[in-house]
Amino acid sequence: MKSVLDLTTGIWDFDISSILEEYDPYLNIEVDFIDNGNSYVEFDKLSFGLIIKENNVVKHNSSFPPENVTYLSTDQDYLENYEIEDLKPDTEYHMTFWAINGGTKYEDYISIKTLRPPQPGSLWYWDDDSGSWIAPLETAGIKDYITEENTN
Repeated sequence: MKSVLDLTTGIWDFDISSILEEYDPYLNIEVDFIDNGNSYVEFDKLSFGLIIKENNVVKHNSSFPPENVTYLSTDQDYLENYEIEDLKPDTEYHMTFWAINGGTKYEDYISIKTLRPPQPGSLWYWDDDSGSWIAPLETAGIKDYITEENTN
């Protein structure tokens, strides 16, 4: 997932195509800044962060820069790149991206739904409560399960 803030317009742009293509247990987030469409940006006491909520409960909260670091400028594809690994599959999350530069605050929101991991076998079923695939051992005999899985 990529998030880009244009410091001139104050508009965040989000590209979530990477999380819609295939299941990944990690959410990789790139954060970048542009200035009037230009990739070279000078900062004025920049700080930024991300809050991720599930059902209005904060699941992740991060802020940058790290202690004793000051961002001066960038011309890179992204300023920070980090992974979040504790999100559940097949779950909707609400994300707040924020930044403060030169005393001006920018904030935007986006909702995402994480994908399910691939179904391990045709007889496996999804359990919403556990957020995982369940083997069909309770509803079919082990012999039937093994035969069905080996014939697909």
